Amino acid sequence: MKKLKIVLLIATLLPVQQAYSFNVIGEWLDKNSHLIVTAKGNAYYAKLVTTVDVCSGDVEGDAVLTGSVLKITPKDPDNDSICTINIKFSGEKASIEEVDDCGFYHGASCYFQGNLRKRK
Repeated sequence: MKKLKIVLLIATLLPVQQAYSFNVIGEWLDKNSHLIVTAKGNAYYAKLVTTVDVCSGDVEGDAVLTGSVLKITPKDPDNDSICTINIKFSGEKASIEEVDDCGFYHGASCYFQGNLRKRK
């Protein structure tokens, strides 16, 4: 019983990214988007910037990793709408999907989307 308690204690102290076969922490890039994911205690913090021609936007906030999907739901005191961005990771690649309306965070002619690669 004592060994089981020690194993459970150690498991709860491991960083979140250890539970998966990939590491979401770091910089992810494509020609229009830049994502930075950092550890924040036992969770994540993410900042996503997009630039397409003259349109640009950025979003940042706490992020939740469920399986291989990192979900960013920024909170802005000046905006009541819900913005949700899902980033699906697969090894050294990640794809961005804007799930809910995030127009408050970017211009009308661009979106948070794309296929990123992890910066080495």
